[in-house]
Amino acid sequence: MPSTLSFLDLPLEARLKVYSYAGLIRHCPIDLAAPRRSALILDNNMTGPYGNFIPHNCWLFDEGHDRFEGGNLHRHPLNCFCPDLPTALLLVSEEAISILVGRNKFILRAHTGPDLTLLQTINLRALAFMTSLLLRLNCWPCPRGHNDGDPPERSTRCRTCDTPKALSDPVLNEASQVGQDLIQRWRIICKRLSSVIAPGQLRLTFICDVISLKTAEQVVEPLLTLPRLQQCTIRLGRERNNEIRALAERVSFQATETFIPRSGFPFERLPRELRWRILSFTHLTAPGTYHSDWDIFRIKGGKFSGRGFYSNPTTCCWKCTDTFADCCCPKSYASYSASCVCRMLPLALFSVSKQMYEDAFQVFYLNVFFEFHSDPEDTLYFLKGLPTHALRLLRRLRFLFGETDLSEWNRRNYTQKWQNLVFFIKENFDVPNLSIEIDTNIGASELCLFIDDFEETRFLYDIYYEIGRALRILPNLNDLWFDNGWFVDLGPLLAREVIGERYKEREDLAQQPGQRRLKRQWEVPIWWYERDVESNL
Repeated sequence: MPSTLSFLDLPLEARLKVYSYAGLIRHCPIDLAAPRRSALILDNNMTGPYGNFIPHNCWLFDEGHDRFEGGNLHRHPLNCFCPDLPTALLLVSEEAISILVGRNKFILRAHTGPDLTLLQTINLRALAFMTSLLLRLNCWPCPRGHNDGDPPERSTRCRTCDTPKALSDPVLNEASQVGQDLIQRWRIICKRLSSVIAPGQLRLTFICDVISLKTAEQVVEPLLTLPRLQQCTIRLGRERNNEIRALAERVSFQATETFIPRSGFPFERLPRELRWRILSFTHLTAPGTYHSDWDIFRIKGGKFSGRGFYSNPTTCCWKCTDTFADCCCPKSYASYSASCVCRMLPLALFSVSKQMYEDAFQVFYLNVFFEFHSDPEDTLYFLKGLPTHALRLLRRLRFLFGETDLSEWNRRNYTQKWQNLVFFIKENFDVPNLSIEIDTNIGASELCLFIDDFEETRFLYDIYYEIGRALRILPNLNDLWFDNGWFVDLGPLLAREVIGERYKEREDLAQQPGQRRLKRQWEVPIWWYERDVESNL
């Protein structure tokens, strides 16, 4: 009689696919402390060798995410539509238990000490399989853990779940009774985890916004009793604090047993070229080590704005934690995350020594890319505020003009302001090594979207003509790009008239076979006469 093939006889890869299709392995983390309909409780005191499992949807699903806008029902992007966990599988074999706990990510947000007892109710045999955990000892600005984009002073309710922000937790204070209780129970949890978690197994994210460095030291002390962690992300403050951030970084290094920087290396004795090369691997430049959105330093109204340098503190890369939840980006909080891809300038390098300042200054300004969304007068004001020797190091500038800039060009006297800006560049920049980009794509496209008459777009041609005429005082410019949007072929013609024959080499490269060119309705406006430009520009 032939032997029967059981499910466990299948290869592990095949079994994992079955578990995934059945909903046992899910993309979203599971919240241990969420309401019953969105929680998974592993009760140590219930029946069964691993405890009794009560499965529900994961942490992202909630009625509060529903919104009615314009008569239509919309769901927040973070909504999860994962089906209920297949409870029957947990009764079939012990492997299903190990897959559930070992292949999923778990979250526990504790508001008080008793909330942490949920980790004590999980059976030790089940807890031993856990590989990913986000533990948060207080939640702010949303009491349910959502990283709301608006600070409490601007909005009283969470934009995600509409929960009042007044219910959020205060910072932890070790001098208060609540703080002492949380820290004591946290020590108990760490002792329990250390008894079952294998070294190098757990990816832990620990969040506890503290009131002081002293409180932070007491909170992170239990982490050092855990076996070696595979990954450790720590957030200890709602605002950036160098001392607390350094503590988070040091403890993370110790918990993962990774390299701990030591002082005393004779960096300043290295050759200058080698020092610059080493500094290029920091966030002074180092493209590829952070999200590409941070390559550009955007300037609006003469000030840093958007992603780049001091970005909006509410932005998050969503890669700073293993669960892709609860922001721990060091640029926004007193935290440390090895997986964060936000750019964080090492400003401390400028305060080490005179030589380090000069080296960091050189590396930064040689590689920085400024993009100006400003009135030319504001742009000129910003550039005049930079050190003179920094201006000669700049290699790339982009000037972006939006719909309002183009439509009010004459009323705001942009032509004269632009001429003043270009003259300043000629006098203060290393023009032969400078590349300039003029971007009017979005502004021109929005203005011309519903225009059918050529004559109605004549004002755009006049603006491009004024921009190009002013740039003619920079004939030895290294490179020049125009992105004119609607008049897509006018840009190369203007650039060629400014930088001369050198443009032909770049133009030939752009015309290589196999490359498709963008076509618009009016590639070159009907008013374009090259002989007029040659004589007047």
